[in-house]
Amino acid sequence: MEKHSAENLRKLFAAGIVVKGDMWFFTSLTNELVSMSLDRGQASYILDIKGYQPRKDGDTDFLLYEDEKIYKLGTKGEWILEYSIGENACRYIETGFRCQRKWGNFIALAKWKEDLYIFLRMEEAVFKINRTTGKSEKVFYHKDGKTKKENNFCKSCQTGDVVWLFSGVTKTVFAYHMSRNFCRQYHLAERIDGCRDVVWKENKFYILDKQCRVFVWDANTDRTELVADFKEINAKPDRWGKLVVTDEDYILLPYMAEEILLLERKGEQKKRIYASYPNDFKYNAPSDWSKYTRPCEDEYNYYFPMHAANYILKIDKKTGNLAWIKMTIMNEDAGFQAYCRESDGVIVEKIYPLSEYVERIKAESSKKENRENAVVGKAIWNQIKNAK
Repeated sequence: MEKHSAENLRKLFAAGIVVKGDMWFFTSLTNELVSMSLDRGQASYILDIKGYQPRKDGDTDFLLYEDEKIYKLGTKGEWILEYSIGENACRYIETGFRCQRKWGNFIALAKWKEDLYIFLRMEEAVFKINRTTGKSEKVFYHKDGKTKKENNFCKSCQTGDVVWLFSGVTKTVFAYHMSRNFCRQYHLAERIDGCRDVVWKENKFYILDKQCRVFVWDANTDRTELVADFKEINAKPDRWGKLVVTDEDYILLPYMAEEILLLERKGEQKKRIYASYPNDFKYNAPSDWSKYTRPCEDEYNYYFPMHAANYILKIDKKTGNLAWIKMTIMNEDAGFQAYCRESDGVIVEKIYPLSEYVERIKAESSKKENRENAVVGKAIWNQIKNAK
């Protein structure tokens, strides 16, 4: 694998969280914690985290931020990692969940007051975990304890204390009220052909169905309206899976395809294929990785993790303008040394190819030799100076 490809693979990540102008995330392949300035794209590995065990972790499924702490739910979900930014320390909270699959176990991680809620993808149940005591309990949506396992939830949205769960198989929508442990059911209109993605905006749900059509659903009135149809510029609907709704545009991001599709919300509703990529832009992840995952956001923008490309995608919430953030790791050498320490000498070729590994070792040896020569030279000079 080429050196620049391996370097990019080391930076890929599946989920991020914005904290005071910085994006925080764990890398997918090495589980290293990174903090990046959104203004400059300058990033650094967070080193020497007290209590952190990278080997205990898997890739990230969800991140939350609360009270100067970042909460990570991994793809296997047996623990929630709580990281304190101020203390540069972490602890692991057992969830009570026992891994069913390597990934795809969860549909949401939510918070309400002192509790975290892990919503299961394949089961009508949630794990409720107290952040202070670490106590965990499994709660079923139905009081009789029965649960259906065929729903296969595909998307969640949180509005206040309510988590909305949309199924990719049935037309049932669950609205779980965390404050009351109460669940209400809704049913989508028959003309919606399943859910690929759902966006909450303007107090309504925008639903992307399997035919690449966008419907707006008002849960209060149960009114459904078709507002966008991408079929004319999209021959294979199943290859797009992420919907973005801004004030000006509907935007479809690819799942296994490569093109980004845009449709104006107002006027003539012109459709186009996005073409203004950076000159060196490319998708550089394994072919079975999705191009884009769920975004994190601040007041003005959505930010899509660098899950498959060599840039982070930034989308303005009002104008729909797309911009690209190129990330630069400022302490790459220190990150390499930390990786070697944590790996117990087992270096993965696709992360650090042999040629790069040798070059880095040579560079480290040269630095060490220069430091030793400097010490010897200073000792000789002191002897000469004292002899005068």
